[in-house]
Amino acid sequence: NVAGGLTDTGQGVISYQWQIGGSDISNGTRQTQSSVANFEYNYTSGNNTITIPDDATNITIEIAGGAGGYGGNDSNGSGGSSGSGRYGEFTLPDGGRTLTCTIGTRGGNNGGNGGDTSISGGDGGNGGAQNNSGGGGGGAAGTYVYDSITSTYILAAGGGGGGGGGSWND
Repeated sequence: NVAGGLTDTGQGVISYQWQIGGSDISNGTRQTQSSVANFEYNYTSGNNTITIPDDATNITIEIAGGAGGYGGNDSNGSGGSSGSGRYGEFTLPDGGRTLTCTIGTRGGNNGGNGGDTSISGGDGGNGGAQNNSGGGGGGAAGTYVYDSITSTYILAAGGGGGGGGGSWND
């Protein structure tokens, strides 16, 4: 609604025109449609790039670190199960940006190596040796998200720990 008044009648009459998105409208209702593009990307290990369009809104990103490796069994004891990676869901400011998602690998089983990633300090720990007992599982590497707008890593999710090796119990 608009209500106008004129105190100086020497200037003429008041007129106005309503517009939506640059198009004139008049008495009634104007319906507009906009396309909605929901998309989902699921990545495995390595560096992955996603470009978010300039007109994107309501941006949510979910990340998770990989699970660690499980511990090896021994004839007298079972190895421990692996720990799950951490998970997070985050919202980002509207607008275009390029994200680089670095996904670390899962830890190896039964004395296996830790997970790997290209991010410094992101490698998981190696599992213990399996001499007369089951070896421990390697810890997983984390997951990281780098933002082109801020030129920094904006998100991180740690990898799960490796399970302990089974005891020889002699």
